[in-house]
Amino acid sequence: MKKFMRKIICLLLSSVCFLFCACVGGEDNRLSTPQNLRAEGKTLVWDEVENALGYVLYIDGLDRDVEETFFDLSFLTEVGSYEIEIIAVGNGEYKDSSPVTFTYKVEEVVSAGNDENGWGFILLEDGESYGVTRGIANLEGDIVLPDYYKGLPVTQILDSAFCYVKSDDYDTKPNPITGYYCNTVTTGIRLPKHLKSIGDWSFKFMIKLEGIVIPDTVTEIGVAAFAYCINLKNVTLPKSLKKISENAFRCCALTELVLPESLEEIGNSAFRGSDTFTAMVFLYESQYGSVGEKREITIENTQKFTKVVIPKSVKRIDICAFADCENLSEIVLPSDLDDMKVDEKAFSNTGVYNNSPNGLICIGNLLYGYKGEMPENCKITVPETVKYISEYAFFGQTNLKSVILPMGLKMVGERIFGKCTSLTEVKLPPDLTKIPEYAFLNCSSLADIEIPDSVTEIGKFAFKGCTALKEVDLPVGLKVLNEGAFCESGLEKIILPAELEVLGKHALLDINLKTIIIPRSLQYLGTYVMGNCSLLESVYYEGSESEWNALVAQENSDYVGEDAKYKAFSNATVYTYSESQPLEAGNYWRYENGVPTVWDMA
Repeated sequence: MKKFMRKIICLLLSSVCFLFCACVGGEDNRLSTPQNLRAEGKTLVWDEVENALGYVLYIDGLDRDVEETFFDLSFLTEVGSYEIEIIAVGNGEYKDSSPVTFTYKVEEVVSAGNDENGWGFILLEDGESYGVTRGIANLEGDIVLPDYYKGLPVTQILDSAFCYVKSDDYDTKPNPITGYYCNTVTTGIRLPKHLKSIGDWSFKFMIKLEGIVIPDTVTEIGVAAFAYCINLKNVTLPKSLKKISENAFRCCALTELVLPESLEEIGNSAFRGSDTFTAMVFLYESQYGSVGEKREITIENTQKFTKVVIPKSVKRIDICAFADCENLSEIVLPSDLDDMKVDEKAFSNTGVYNNSPNGLICIGNLLYGYKGEMPENCKITVPETVKYISEYAFFGQTNLKSVILPMGLKMVGERIFGKCTSLTEVKLPPDLTKIPEYAFLNCSSLADIEIPDSVTEIGKFAFKGCTALKEVDLPVGLKVLNEGAFCESGLEKIILPAELEVLGKHALLDINLKTIIIPRSLQYLGTYVMGNCSLLESVYYEGSESEWNALVAQENSDYVGEDAKYKAFSNATVYTYSESQPLEAGNYWRYENGVPTVWDMA
């Protein structure tokens, strides 16, 4: 109401002013007509008129007052053309502008089609946006992809959209060296401004592309989206990007790499710098071989960037993510890597790796791995500056005999000591809270390990295949013993802690225990926990029979009821606890001088 009254007052003042100017022969101070009217999707947009109080739009017999330089037309739903008249409103000193007319066309939304330039469009599942492909368009030179189709925004580049120019029936891989079966005509791309994702293989083998700016609206770049764009030097990544998929920029020629602070995942070989594959030669140039000849094509060290800063938002750097980037001489990791996993060979054959001496390789406070051939009976003391160890750091190091880990180690990566078959001594830090998945997988010589009381979780298959490990004292505060944690080990004695809450499936599969006590604290009992334990005779549960039946009958158990007792623990007899002599028949036990003792029900 106040805004309306303000406009009325201004208009009255304007009228008085113009009457006065007319009486004294003053100039006609009329506002400029609104310029550059255009429809951006379902929004009418125009340039701002200097000194205008606002604007009046006449649409379909109605008038609308607006203060902004745009107006939402989505209420016009019937297919057809609409004449829209717009006037800039004077502010008391200037007259209203002359009207200008714009024709707005409401088009029928279709499931698929081509626009006047030949671009192909497919309506997405949301029914409110389109994905775009090359369709039948000419791809030569710098191409400009439209922001809208049929009034709806273009939000996706569809899979394989611009990958090839030529298309043949040969069962071959493209050849970026000869240029055959590649996009050899596109030199630049302007992407739609509302784009959210770039599909798999969408610009793969676009070998003349040198630069691209990806809109800040994009959150994901698909598999091999720009792979083998061997002349792609400059890429501006979006501020909202969360995922760079595997091979996304493999074998490009990036001179600089700036990763956004929103990024969460860097996929397998995302920025890898080289590749070798077999391709068919169809061109007649003699330097590429005879027509139809199969030959090996090698692309070497294409990436040119020398530094990368990994944002703290990143949760995973996948296998070989930066492998073969031989110019990469500086890698900056965040100091806090609690939520980040650095996978096997993520930085292999980089400048950082190649320029390091043999031995332990550290990147910041991360122990990345061991370079060179490890000497026999090798004993390693990890430096106190190390707070994290990457996955597979010592995997398969058969000469590793002993390792001492430092205080303050917050995370031990998956499989770091896997298949270290000579490892006999491990000193874990006293403040360690978790032993991760597959940490000591198939360490067949590991006969003894002291697990600190600070450990509350042992990861999946952490000690699987540790056949020399006959006995282990689990920490009193252990809450979770995950799937397969000690399966196929040599365990003959194990005491589950009184506070254990999770006993994962197969956790003690195929071991040599004769008896085991299951604490009453257990809230989850996985299936086939002690299957194939041929020596197992007795399972003592510290709770009642009703509690036991409820435990084995959980929805997430594959076996329920009576059947579960035997499936989970082979053919052992399960006893439930009773402090006093039971009156009903069944299998019951009690402690007598600290020793599990079965009640005689005869």
